Amino acid sequence: MSKPVKEMMMADYLAKLGENGDALLVNIRGFDANTTNNLRKDLAKSEISLTVLRNNVARKAFEGTGLEPLGELLTGPNALVYGAETVVEVVMLTTAGLTMSARSAKDVGRFCASAGSVCAMTSATPRISAQSA
Repeated sequence: MSKPVKEMMMADYLAKLGENGDALLVNIRGFDANTTNNLRKDLAKSEISLTVLRNNVARKAFEGTGLEPLGELLTGPNALVYGAETVVEVVMLTTAGLTMSARSAKDVGRFCASAGSVCAMTSATPRISAQSA
């Protein structure tokens, strides 16, 4: 991928997030395109967006922002979920959507929220724990 394309993608990531410093990183391993799109549609009803990331491009785009700590977690297929009033609302709605979609996915994966919170979920059973910074 050429440098101008990467720069456009970085600008797009930052433009989508705007001044929102809170987001949820979701490992989407095991989800097919239909499941991901269904989750995206369900979240859009609550004005929440889901963007599938290119890890290296996202890592560079997040440098110097509130999402920079997510850089070390960007391995494998990831999506960024953002847009509600609080990151807690994003976690709750995404967890509900993933739990419903998990019937067709082998591995729901892990979550990480910025703003000093770490959330975890494995399989189809929601397990959320918070850790403050």
